[in-house]
Amino acid sequence: MWLGALAVFAPNAAQAQTDGTWIGGGAPVSNEWTQGNNWSSAAVPDNTATFTNNGAPTSVTISSPASINTIDFSTAASAYSFTVQSGATFTITGGIINNPGLEPAFTVNVGSALTAGDGAFVEIGSLAGGGRVTIGPSDSSSLLSIVGNSATTFSGQFSGAGSLELDNGASLTLTGASFGGNIGTIGGDLTLCAPARAAARSRSAAAPSPSTASPKALALKAGPWQ
Repeated sequence: MWLGALAVFAPNAAQAQTDGTWIGGGAPVSNEWTQGNNWSSAAVPDNTATFTNNGAPTSVTISSPASINTIDFSTAASAYSFTVQSGATFTITGGIINNPGLEPAFTVNVGSALTAGDGAFVEIGSLAGGGRVTIGPSDSSSLLSIVGNSATTFSGQFSGAGSLELDNGASLTLTGASFGGNIGTIGGDLTLCAPARAAARSRSAAAPSPSTASPKALALKAGPWQ
């Protein structure tokens, strides 16, 4: 009796995740996130992206769809800014580990999108532009926290089940101009935190109670808000 060969195949392993440190300087665009030669890993990271003070460009563009679990700014990192453009969607599924006082500035251009994934805690310094921001597509625990001290205008639209928090001295004007004056809706809370409360927050702490004793401002120009 002839016995045919028996092949045993192991199940496909989960796709390995990539970590990388931002180095920039690659061709053709030296400051483009989605270009592998701008990363120490020689591939665009999808797990942890580390930013430090290594002479790399501090103004970063995101021109194609990309997703990252964690953005980690080392204690020596410079102040970075990120622009989501050219119709791209940039998704942060986990969160941002910041160098206090140097939280990144985000601009989301018209036609582009920034998404804080389900359960994510995304802490940024400022928000501008006219695109779409989604805070937790379906998870009410998702949080976008703006903790800088600058005044910016966002003419885009919000959506999602999560919450928006404005801390420290940040001032944010919402116009919804890019969506006919509709600033959109979120399923969670809109929280304004006094500076003393914001300074005392830790990444593991719950969002503090709203307070009116704060120099920050949130101007709602038009459209529904929940």
